[in-house]
Amino acid sequence: MEEFIISRHLHIAKEESQYTTFQTCRGANNIYLTVINKTALKVLQDWDIYDQESCSDHNIIKFDIGKAKPQVEKPTT
Repeated sequence: MEEFIISRHLHIAKEESQYTTFQTCRGANNIYLTVINKTALKVLQDWDIYDQESCSDHNIIKFDIGKAKPQVEKPTT
């Protein structure tokens, strides 16, 4: 997975959180990745894991995209 992400110039969007993405009576862990490209990384904001019940062993991951305008790199000649 790491080689795939690096070879495609992708990024993992994740911020530190006191909550985990997966939780059962046998344990809890962060098993999910939000994989995005460079353009989306610039406009991704407020990535967070909700602590609210989701009717599942999996917690809700919330993030906003597009609150800021992406900066387009101009080609140099």
